[in-house]
Parts: sequence; structure tokens; C-alpha cells
Amino acid sequence: MDPANNTRFLSRDEIAAILARHGAGAGKTHVVYCMIGMRASVDYMAARMTGLDVYFYDGSWRDWGDRADLPAETGRDPRDEGDTPFPS
Repeated sequence: MDPANNTRFLSRDEIAAILARHGAGAGKTHVVYCMIGMRASVDYMAARMTGLDVYFYDGSWRDWGDRADLPAETGRDPRDEGDTPFPS
């Protein structure tokens, strides 16, 4: 989203650059999710705007995290070093 106006998306090029920094790109399959699906819908639309192959996991983390038979990793994503406005 545009930090100056949170009702607008950034440009396609800006979105593509942000997604590429986090490993997204053409030829890959992407899945978005969050706790209940609200925030993931913004990511889904942004990825679609750039032409990425993206799916919305509507079960979200609530579904995945409740299942002992599915893998989960915790901790800080090393790709986010220096790329987050939130303190460690």
C-alpha cells in the first residue's frame, strides 16, 4: 500500500521490486495467508497486479497452525534484515 495514502496501491513496478526482494518472481507459485485472511487479501491483489502466479490460502494460519501433521517454522525471517519498520 502507498504509505502516503493507505487506500491506494503502490505502482506495479514498486510492488514487483518489493516482492522480488522477498523471493517472489515469475515461474514460481506463491501462496498468501494471514491469521484470518484480511491482510492476505491485499497481498493477493498486489501480487496479481504484477502478474504473479498467486493463490489465496483461505484456511490461513488458523487452519495450518492447528494441524500437527503440517510443518511450521518460527523466528525471524533472515531475508527481512534491515527491511522492516518494526524493532527486533
